[in-house]
Amino acid sequence: MGSANIGWMFYKEAFKKLENSNYPRDMKAVNGDILNAGLSEGYPFPNGTHHAIELKTTYPGLVIGSGYPHALKENKENFNFGFFFDHTTGMPIIPGSTVKGVLRSLFGQNKNERHKEQKEALIASLLPKKAQVAAIAKAIFEGINLDGTRQTPYKRDIFLDAYVIRIDSKLLSDDSITPHASPFKDPVPNKMLKLAPGVTIQFAFELHDTVDENGKVILSADEKEELFLSLLLWHGIGAKTNVGYGQFVLSEEDNKDTPQSANQNRSTSSISHKNRLNKHNNQQASKKSESHTTAKRRHQNPWRKIKVVKKASEEK
Repeated sequence: MGSANIGWMFYKEAFKKLENSNYPRDMKAVNGDILNAGLSEGYPFPNGTHHAIELKTTYPGLVIGSGYPHALKENKENFNFGFFFDHTTGMPIIPGSTVKGVLRSLFGQNKNERHKEQKEALIASLLPKKAQVAAIAKAIFEGINLDGTRQTPYKRDIFLDAYVIRIDSKLLSDDSITPHASPFKDPVPNKMLKLAPGVTIQFAFELHDTVDENGKVILSADEKEELFLSLLLWHGIGAKTNVGYGQFVLSEEDNKDTPQSANQNRSTSSISHKNRLNKHNNQQASKKSESHTTAKRRHQNPWRKIKVVKKASEEK
């Protein structure tokens, strides 16, 4: 089954039986179709940009949009948390605003940032050239040039919605959260929907070179793409990343032009860029992601592992 609008089934049809007792399908039947759904016909659509990253979800999967209401008391078939679907296609997507917000939070420039030095040290270690992290963050996320002037709308970096482009076996699966309110009471499982492991997501961007007041390139568009790739592999995205959800590995089909892939509009430079990253990120970034996930599962603070190295001039 791949043509039904999953978002409509999840938020509308699942509750039809409660509104009309004569409706032929109950919540259990609808949820079964949701869990068996695949990609819609003709989906995904070419993104029209050569700055794209393909990442595959790992176990236990990815949760996005869990803050949306969907609870229904005393109904075991109901999913107790919301999920984010594209309104038109009904397919799961990660909004571009979410991608931008997650990446921006890792630069450590938010007000009252608790781990500012550690985050700036992480970004500095990933930048190909020496640059002020705060200035780079403003250029990427606020559209402010290094000389303080505003970028034109046509030169600003754009974060597009992330779409599912391939699935290994299943698109969606169910899971449960079992909070223990009291050691003397039986816990009540809360059912939730998630993207299954083995789902390949394409993160797409419209990126531009960041230059200084003399026109010298400080951070190229391809270098930004490499930076975003490393951060997504290291940190992940979505809800419950502190217990292993929302983690990725590089898609092994990242450079293949298959009919189901949205790579067909990408330039040769981007494809060669991915080839350069495959070896490095399989060894380095995946190792970071693995150690980061392990630390989170042990309820440790992952930022403690990042050492802040101060220059000799700063120590004097």
